Amino acid sequence: MHRSQSIQKTETYHHEHAMLASRLLLALLLTMALLLLCRVSAGAPPPKPTGITVENDLSTLNVRTEESNLADVIVDAIRATGKTDIAFMPASAFKETTIPKGAANASDFSNCLMYPDDTVVIVKLTGTQIKQALERSLSLTPQKNSAFLQVSGLTMTVNPNGGTDNRVTSVKIAGMPMDDSKTYMVAMPSPLANGALAYFKVWSKSNIDHDTNKAVSSAIADYLASHPIISGKGDNRIVFQK
Repeated sequence: MHRSQSIQKTETYHHEHAMLASRLLLALLLTMALLLLCRVSAGAPPPKPTGITVENDLSTLNVRTEESNLADVIVDAIRATGKTDIAFMPASAFKETTIPKGAANASDFSNCLMYPDDTVVIVKLTGTQIKQALERSLSLTPQKNSAFLQVSGLTMTVNPNGGTDNRVTSVKIAGMPMDDSKTYMVAMPSPLANGALAYFKVWSKSNIDHDTNKAVSSAIADYLASHPIISGKGDNRIVFQK
């Protein structure tokens, strides 16, 4: 009899503990759901869409010698983040990557970067300094150049047979001829802003206006959220004369 009562008490003890554990788990789940609901109610941003449509193959295989249609997207993204007149990205910032036409997502674009966590920095440059930077970008033409600049917000015409510092024949910003004496706001990744690839010969840290503290990868995600269709046709930003 005593043994039967003891077994019954043990079973009752285990049952009560199992019920208590279930109640604690339920309370934890309800708390997590409530926290999530409060976060949404407080105006937390919804998840960014990841569905991107690429209408033509995108590639950085040519990024060291000419305009790259994949680099165009990246440099447009950092210009949009900085709300600047133009933007620069050096060829050395890119891996050799191809995104085939079809469906893609933001990570496909970020994966083309050597250093996706570099922040977007805004630099103040005169038209003369911009011209000097573009000439440096073309200094090894037609050879591959890690300092070759991919651009956004400007178009330029290049004489590939021109001598040193004499290859850029025209530059337009927002469709207008660049003014050598005017100061323009230029977005670029932090290493370039700090003079990497010998661009310290063109500008110094004193030209830096501010660091946005936004990673290039985040700039890309934001840009693609509002530009889900990428044509990839190229914009003739860098035109080589024949």
